Amino acid sequence: MVRAETPPLARLQALLRSPFLDSYFAVSANLGTHTFFMIFLPIMFWCDYIVFGRALVNLLASGVIVSGFMKDLLCLPRPVSPPIHRITMSGSAALEYGFPSTHTTNAMSVVVYAITILDSDMAKDLSPEMRNLSVVLCLMYVVSIGFGRLYCGMHGFTDVVSGGVLGALLTGVHYLYGERLNDWVIGGSIIRPIILMLLILVIVRAHPEPADNCPCFDDSVAFSGVVIGINFAYWQ
Repeated sequence: MVRAETPPLARLQALLRSPFLDSYFAVSANLGTHTFFMIFLPIMFWCDYIVFGRALVNLLASGVIVSGFMKDLLCLPRPVSPPIHRITMSGSAALEYGFPSTHTTNAMSVVVYAITILDSDMAKDLSPEMRNLSVVLCLMYVVSIGFGRLYCGMHGFTDVVSGGVLGALLTGVHYLYGERLNDWVIGGSIIRPIILMLLILVIVRAHPEPADNCPCFDDSVAFSGVVIGINFAYWQ
């Protein structure tokens, strides 16, 4: 009789499993959800961090749209449960496909962008100690989200690594072209935000049809609406 080998992710869970870690990673995963960003992003604008807030909206929207596009195009499943024990506070998350991890994509894009801001003149008023503390908190955030996806059995190693790479790439694209796009939108007539709106609608329309029902398309539509609304408001 051949004994089936235990998957590495199941062995990781069995090695580290504890009630405290279960609660910690289940709760901390909420810091990478749409609900958290809907609460957090308006605060950026209310506190007059307009540039930072718009950058985060663009980064998170691109992360949700691109990762959702890839999920529904490839239709790669999450780790099989059992033997993996899934820990989640979001029932809708388990309905999505697994590759890549949107949580990790969003966390990585936010952290990479935040660290670039902390290393720029925009953070010149911060003391070195506060700047270092902020960097440490950013790193703790992305590690907690990424490793938590593995611990909770919601994603495999490939999902998390690919999500992190995707988030870093999106931040790089934004760093090179994001402000140019923003300046272009607000630097002309209303035709420019209309053109951007039509482009976003074309991207949403091109979203692939998944093999099973998946909330990725709904998430992409919702975040696309946020981007369109903010660009019209900023132009006005």
